[in-house]
Amino acid sequence: MSHFLRSSAVALTLLAAPVSAQDDPSGNVFFGFDFVLVPIAIKWACGGEAEEDLSRIDAVVTAFPEDAEAAQMERIVTDLKKAQTGEVNLAQIMGAPLNSEQEERLCTAATKLNLDHLEPETFEIGGDSELSQEQQLAWRNFFFVVENLSS
Repeated sequence: MSHFLRSSAVALTLLAAPVSAQDDPSGNVFFGFDFVLVPIAIKWACGGEAEEDLSRIDAVVTAFPEDAEAAQMERIVTDLKKAQTGEVNLAQIMGAPLNSEQEERLCTAATKLNLDHLEPETFEIGGDSELSQEQQLAWRNFFFVVENLSS
């Protein structure tokens, strides 16, 4: 895992909530959800569409209220919205300064991501069986770009 990917996960986690589902992985459906939310925050910071993503996140939070509360999802979503409004920029999310070429590569990859597959009925962390072929490629490409930002 590259420095940028580790930094982005750390930066958003610090930005989002002091306690998350990561602290109690035993059965919380939101365990590991930061690996989805960090790229979405980057997408929003790049000006990508946020309303549909927010709608999908809200539906899952509503479907799993106890887990959402334990994971402090309300606070995390509030902090995610800071990327949408520009209160948090790409460098802050990534935890490192980016040059214009890196920002362009990152934004090009991030704005192709969506959460269309995220539904309460099929919500499983770590699974991508519900992703379309196009979205599987978009997510793989995003992580490839992140891992190779410094090259």
